[in-house]
Amino acid sequence: MNKTVTINLSGIVFHIDENAYELLKKYLEKLKAHFSTTQGKEEIIADIESRLAEMFTERNADASKVIMATDVEQVILAMGKPEELSGNEEEEQNQKSAPQPDQTIYYENGRKRFFRNPDDKVLGGVCSGISAYFDIDPIYLRLVFGLSVIFAGTGILLYIILWFIIPEAKTTSDKLLMRGERVNIATIEKNVREEMESLKKRGEVLAGELSSDEMKHRVRSSSQKVGDFIGDVLRAFGKFIAGVFGLVITIFSIAVLVGLTIAIFSGIGVFSFAVPHEITNMVLTNSQLWWLVIGGILAIGIPFTLLLLNGLKILFKVKLNLRMIGAVMAGLWLVGIAICILTGIRIASEYQRSATIKQSIKISSVATGPLVLRSNTGQWDDAFRQDEAIQFGDLFILDASADSVMNRMVHLDIEQSENDSVYLVSTLYSRGKTYDEAKQLADDIHYNYRVNDSVILFPKYFNLSIASKFRGQHVKMVLKLPVGKSVVLDKSLEGMLDDVSNVTDTWDWDMLGHEWKMTKDGLECNQCPGISDKDGETHTEQKIKIDSGGIEIKTL
Repeated sequence: MNKTVTINLSGIVFHIDENAYELLKKYLEKLKAHFSTTQGKEEIIADIESRLAEMFTERNADASKVIMATDVEQVILAMGKPEELSGNEEEEQNQKSAPQPDQTIYYENGRKRFFRNPDDKVLGGVCSGISAYFDIDPIYLRLVFGLSVIFAGTGILLYIILWFIIPEAKTTSDKLLMRGERVNIATIEKNVREEMESLKKRGEVLAGELSSDEMKHRVRSSSQKVGDFIGDVLRAFGKFIAGVFGLVITIFSIAVLVGLTIAIFSGIGVFSFAVPHEITNMVLTNSQLWWLVIGGILAIGIPFTLLLLNGLKILFKVKLNLRMIGAVMAGLWLVGIAICILTGIRIASEYQRSATIKQSIKISSVATGPLVLRSNTGQWDDAFRQDEAIQFGDLFILDASADSVMNRMVHLDIEQSENDSVYLVSTLYSRGKTYDEAKQLADDIHYNYRVNDSVILFPKYFNLSIASKFRGQHVKMVLKLPVGKSVVLDKSLEGMLDDVSNVTDTWDWDMLGHEWKMTKDGLECNQCPGISDKDGETHTEQKIKIDSGGIEIKTL
């Protein structure tokens, strides 16, 4: 009974009889000794071991089967012994052709296998591998695959499938099997030597080419071509960026110049879809308007005109002497800046003085219930025909068929009264060049509020005559409530409350729709913990309904 030994041969584990192991060990040692002085000895031994492992695997399909001495002898017989190798080519051929007993029983000489050929490949070596198997020129297969691409790309799909399923001939044994040559130590040695010689020759040729003047010239020429190519790419990229930049500044300049033209023609009254001419005349005098038009054309138009010319020059390669043009325009631009500054100083002087007209009235017809404040939101619709009105933002409303402008600069505040009466204080405010002019402009303000029992109606707009000048006019209404008096703020007052003080420090817009009672500390919401204040506290929300029959307050 013999022992068994576990060995690792070329990455494959085998169970081998002890006698067979000694026989195999001696065989491999002889091979290493024989090829010790041979160039590429490591590759030769590695390929021989790989082939031995493959042959043991074929002979012992069952991995649990033990390799016996007879198996090793048969493999050695097929591979050949080192002492049988000779430098005499004729003797070597005789040894190859001499029949070996029982060798064909286990190993068939001359059989081929499918491999991808890595030594003659364009992509994956599929075509050259198949050609080696069928012994045909690979160019025909490559032509077939190339033509099959036309038919819905079937050639590409088939090539990829074959690329994945056909293994690559990595070892010398694989390459010999691919060509159908006998795999033994003689052919392995010969194939490795040929590869080494081929690599050596290619290295010598490459070294010779690199050392020759012609090669140096080629390298310099190639480097120059690469440099020229990179330069061309960078120049093309620079031209593209310049073109994009030219297009952007051209479009932007045209947009600014068109906008400036619209503003100028609108200001002088040619058309009024930007700023109504009547409103412009209320803000500026005729001389101020024309000086601003001239200054604006020079200060804004000149830089963007130059920008436009540069954009057109970049886009269309127009030859323009912009230095001469730029020098002249720079002077005109400075003149425009000076005109705008001087005109701005003149306009500012129209606002240097202020005046107010204050009027306080006592409201004696207030019922015992809460006072209701609301706004007649439809006032300007009632005063003007909506199809004839022109609204400029949310500040002015102009009636083209009338002689007045409505301004929304109306603010409402609620304060504590000094006594037990309810007062309504109205303050009309304006600016002007002199105090008398400012007071006259404040006196021209027409603001009509109405008191109807316990309801006070505050218009959101006050009226100004078109013939009047706008110098920052606005209206401040202050309702003074005694302690203990309540007031209901209707939601129609949105935008009118002017930082009304209250106990809970609630925002103005959150105060709307609720009843507030005046206390010594300020306004306090009556039983409304549902609303939010600035500190995050909540109060109950109330639903308020105001109609001709009175006031109905419902706690939600």
